[in-house]
Amino acid sequence: MKDYKLLTLFISLLLLSCANPVDLALDYAGNNRKELEKVLDYFEAKGDETALQAAEFIITNMPGHKSMYGCYAEYYNEVDSLFSEGLNANDAYGAINMVSDSYGNTIGYDYDSHIISSEYLIKDIETAVSQWTQGQWATHLDFDEFCEWLLPYTCSSSQPLDDWRSNLESFAKGYIDELYVCDDYTANPRAAICRVNNILIGMIEKQKWMHSSYGHPISRPETFAKLPGATCEEYAEVAVRVMRSKGIPVGIDFTPQWPDRLYGHFWCVFPNLRGKTTMFNPFSTNPDYPHYSHAEFAKVYRRTYAPNKDYLRLIRKYKGNIPAINSDVFFKDVTDEYMRTSDIKVNLLNGIHPSRKDAYIAVFDNNEWRPVSWGKIRMGKACFTGMGRRITYIILGYVNDGLVPISRPFYLDAQGEVVEFVMDDTHKTNIRLWKKYPMFQHVFRIHNVLHGGYIEASNNEDFSNAETVAVLPEWSLTSGHEYISQLQSYRYWRLCADNEASSDMAELFFFDKEGRLLEPCNVSALSDRDPLTNYSAEGNVLKEFVDFGNPVMVNKIGYVRRGDGNAVIPGDSYEIYYWEDSREWVFHSRHTASDIFLDIQNLPSGTLYYIKGLSRGVQHRIFSIDTQTGEIVWR
Repeated sequence: MKDYKLLTLFISLLLLSCANPVDLALDYAGNNRKELEKVLDYFEAKGDETALQAAEFIITNMPGHKSMYGCYAEYYNEVDSLFSEGLNANDAYGAINMVSDSYGNTIGYDYDSHIISSEYLIKDIETAVSQWTQGQWATHLDFDEFCEWLLPYTCSSSQPLDDWRSNLESFAKGYIDELYVCDDYTANPRAAICRVNNILIGMIEKQKWMHSSYGHPISRPETFAKLPGATCEEYAEVAVRVMRSKGIPVGIDFTPQWPDRLYGHFWCVFPNLRGKTTMFNPFSTNPDYPHYSHAEFAKVYRRTYAPNKDYLRLIRKYKGNIPAINSDVFFKDVTDEYMRTSDIKVNLLNGIHPSRKDAYIAVFDNNEWRPVSWGKIRMGKACFTGMGRRITYIILGYVNDGLVPISRPFYLDAQGEVVEFVMDDTHKTNIRLWKKYPMFQHVFRIHNVLHGGYIEASNNEDFSNAETVAVLPEWSLTSGHEYISQLQSYRYWRLCADNEASSDMAELFFFDKEGRLLEPCNVSALSDRDPLTNYSAEGNVLKEFVDFGNPVMVNKIGYVRRGDGNAVIPGDSYEIYYWEDSREWVFHSRHTASDIFLDIQNLPSGTLYYIKGLSRGVQHRIFSIDTQTGEIVWR
């Protein structure tokens, strides 16, 4: 971060002064200045005005861009050999990191202004201009769009300065050359993207997102495809290199932080023939196939080659001492392409006197408030532009050189209205929690195997003379209870599915008349207390059962459907917090679950709450309570 602050401070001074920006960029190149001057002299002497303007754009905005240098080709080859020797996915992470470490200082990263050669840059610019003016897929772009979508010699901050346009040109080339025979596909980048992405999809078994990289980044597609997983950012970067090598204009959009879950996300995007942009998931799905189509964004940014001058001004103003909205300065705001947005003014807390006139708007990342944009403080209000709706935020500001909350948390509703969460400690509320995290579509989309089913009990291990003791609801996707009206003692219990269908279940819990949890003597997927192991009942076929060793009388059966592991589980511990107007989370209570729900008593009303699971998983979440229905609303 120290390097980031110093560099961006220098770039801000460099690019925001009144001097000629090309001259300043040449000054920044230092000993490499002559190489960049050769590029400008070459295109000026050639009389190629378009290429000269392209070169000026590239050189002016080059400060701050980095590339890999050294023995990266040998490193790629050694990673290839690991997989040829039968390296499996479980061992890959450590093995590749060891290979990466073994290269020491023979692989490094430096600023392009200091190391790029004139020969490299001239060839790359000429190739890009030719792709734009003489190719098929970018003819609909104007010059400024060309400069951002196709021209840049680099597609990431870690790729080597190799001849990637030439090296990757043949990749899937013939597969797209034949598209001209269909008039609908002529000069249509969507058609080309689909065909190239289909090749990428076929190179991997299945896209698996990791949250950290394997060693040095790998940009060679054939080697990259052998990895058992990668970050979403790396998938996007490799795809952009491949696409642009054929003159297909593709870029990267990202959200720095989801507003309702952990992490952010990167994906690919391209300018279509209708004057809009279309997203797709590289190595996985093609344009127009839903990719997080139901997700909401606080902010979406587009990676650019030119820096964000507003962000640079902010960095310069505070000498780099600001929260990092992004890891670099090369991005622009495109939230309104994805969401209905609002410009908002938020009241600051009484008695708060920020030491700066700039503020930051944040969302909750499961553990803390994470800034996603910045704005101004004017007349006791924090002002922000283009914020995604239907999202919970808080405003952060500097007080005595520390970044602290300076507003109440609030919800920006579907109509763009700011609705504050105001704690009322005079009126208490009670809640029941069945889980610690909201249900997302990856759980819901398997709902066809989550409903129905019934419980049989018997004193015979083969379930002869079995009795149906409970019928589960047809439409219950998470957790629930069924009471047994005819109490009898049985030793063996099992889950069956209706009509020879499938019914998936994570856990069954059995309680006696006093509400005590009964412990079986065998361990199966239905009774292992692990909500991430599942049992799939198929009709009344006997595969697994719960054995208590002796007949037991059960009064109530609790069930937890197959899901994401975030249901409340008996024996697990949880902590409950609420947000106080004093600008912090306040601990309310700690609970060890004795059932498949938690009853929380005497919470202050009107505010925001937070459940943290202590026993398993990293998915914790904030929520509020609907004042009309009393229902939990995940935020």
